[in-house]
Amino acid sequence: MQSYLFTVASLLAAGAAAWTVDLRNNYEDNHTMYIKAGETLEVLVDGMSGTGYKWISNVDYEQQLNDKAPGHIQFVEETKMQDAPRGFFGNDDESEVMMGGKKSYQLNFSTEEGSEYDEELKFVYARSWMLKEFPEERANAGNDWSQIRVVAKKEFAYDLQSDNFNLENLPSDMNVAPGDLIRLVIRENPTTGFWWHSNALKAQNSGIREIFNGFQAPDLRLMGASGKRVLVFEVNDPTAELKLGLCRPGDEADLFGYEAGKDELDDHLFRKSIKFSASAITEDPTIYQ
Repeated sequence: MQSYLFTVASLLAAGAAAWTVDLRNNYEDNHTMYIKAGETLEVLVDGMSGTGYKWISNVDYEQQLNDKAPGHIQFVEETKMQDAPRGFFGNDDESEVMMGGKKSYQLNFSTEEGSEYDEELKFVYARSWMLKEFPEERANAGNDWSQIRVVAKKEFAYDLQSDNFNLENLPSDMNVAPGDLIRLVIRENPTTGFWWHSNALKAQNSGIREIFNGFQAPDLRLMGASGKRVLVFEVNDPTAELKLGLCRPGDEADLFGYEAGKDELDDHLFRKSIKFSASAITEDPTIYQ
């Protein structure tokens, strides 16, 4: 199972999430975000503005060049973040970060509502006035390049969140139809050795197919911080049962019921079963958000 390290911001009161991808010290990895169209993205980068170098996105570059975004994602603004003081002159904002040290910046993006798309945000560390052509591949920019794949869905049949490890606020029964997408955002701290696992498979013909699995930490530079596990499932069998267990890697085999007559989740620190039923959805799926 492949997981991705990100940072997550709190869900907005209106229900739309603001997802924050932390690229600092993590520029070389392949990042993926699975979002609902219309949610916002905040990308954290670092650099030394005094040198003239900055992280520039392909979207910002195209907007400056052609006065419009190249796709469904639009660059909004760059803001300077408040870094932890590391210098000796606390009264001088600029000297709070050690001379020659990097500062953090937040690049804000909006996404178009009402449609589905799969697009890439690409970033290059360069001087804007020297950038004559945006490098589309890492091979053309070396280590000064990064990317985030953004997969946007028009809607999820159920968009569920739990801040408690026991998942007590999640439903035990759900009405679903074939092809429905379910997004779960649940609390996790993988530094304890326990991760959320499910009985969903990645195969196309699985009764419950896992199409996204990502971990999002509050700050990649904070060791041991608790974050969020984001899971997206596609329901192919509306009579299936989704099983979730917080366990160590290697113990998730219990979720598939290999030992007949045993409660497969008994040995898990926390656990949850959600039974599906094949009938029209009659309740508001957002009540569990």
